[in-house]
Amino acid sequence: MGDIHLNYEDWKQDLEAEYPDLTEDERFVLMHEFNCDYLNDERSNLNIQMSRLFLIIADLGRWNERFSDYKEIESGNIRDCLYSDTDMTEWFVDHQGDLRADAIHHDDYLYRVY
Repeated sequence: MGDIHLNYEDWKQDLEAEYPDLTEDERFVLMHEFNCDYLNDERSNLNIQMSRLFLIIADLGRWNERFSDYKEIESGNIRDCLYSDTDMTEWFVDHQGDLRADAIHHDDYLYRVY
């Protein structure tokens, strides 16, 4: 879930059927609004308080090099893992069952409870 790989072609048929009077640009904006609503719904679904904090381990791609960093999510609430400081992010669970995120500038995040 996220907004990094939104493809209007995936939404086009439904949006055109539901909103035939809107321009393609207006439907494109609507796609982003709906996607944001879906992400907020997932945050509500994942409003689960843990007894420990979360740590995000980051592999960041900067203009001049890659480097590692980290950030704590002090609330301990799972929903707070689904926020980002970047414009475009996609969260997913990988084949090992780890929560991860990819962000627009080739940033990779791994989430851990500690």
